[in-house]
Amino acid sequence: MGHGRVRALLERIDSLYADTLKGGYDDDLPWKAVRALHRSGSHAVFVRAVAWCTSPNPLKRARAADILAQLLKAGGDRRRRAEWMFRAESYDLITRMLKEENDPYALGSEIAALGHLDNAAAVPLVTKFAKHPDENVRFAVACALGSYSFHDLPLSVDALRELMEDTDQNVRDWAIFGLGVQGNADSEEIRAAFLHHLDDPFLDARIEAAAALGKRHDPRLAEPLIRMLKKDGALNGLVEAAKELLELNEDLPDWFEAEYIDAIETRFPTAQ
Repeated sequence: MGHGRVRALLERIDSLYADTLKGGYDDDLPWKAVRALHRSGSHAVFVRAVAWCTSPNPLKRARAADILAQLLKAGGDRRRRAEWMFRAESYDLITRMLKEENDPYALGSEIAALGHLDNAAAVPLVTKFAKHPDENVRFAVACALGSYSFHDLPLSVDALRELMEDTDQNVRDWAIFGLGVQGNADSEEIRAAFLHHLDDPFLDARIEAAAALGKRHDPRLAEPLIRMLKKDGALNGLVEAAKELLELNEDLPDWFEAEYIDAIETRFPTAQ
């Protein structure tokens, strides 16, 4: 690569890093820049992120973790793990950051990054924050533990069950999703918790609980699922729950809620 192309590449990286600090943490512009840096994975991108890991600016530390979480070889595909770059190095850096972090946003980014890096050794580190006073940190814990290979590990199962009862609706929603939809852990106690959340005040949490019970083909879902379909209609999550409960072929033509209700009542007559 010629000197001019190298200079242009470094200038683009500088510009993208600058964009990650603009606006609010969740704004579109900074996250667009983070995703561009993911796709531009190179030693230069990695080195800049490493420098930000020890910055006194918590936003820089947060962005360093966001970037290190999913660095891909330039032109790579995130679905092919062989294309991911600096995973071991990033894991070591972020676990060191986690031990000293006190800013909630940076802490949340670091926990989320460990979920993306998919190293099971992170689970004991992440679960320590399941009772953190900041709901954004607890949300990051729920997301991390529900990702990739973490959700069925005993420590993850225990923490996600606890987070299912969180006061924050988004934390509950993601904990139910991670344990019940992403994960395969199953017991009467776990199913009882999902049944309880069919009455959760948050619609998304109710839908995830239904999906979790549908995945486990639990006939106790039939009656409440009929009520949900009548009240909320053929929402995607409820349709998936119905298909799972009825063990329907994925190629089944789309139905309206009335058709799913009829099928459930036929399959489970006591649910009428």
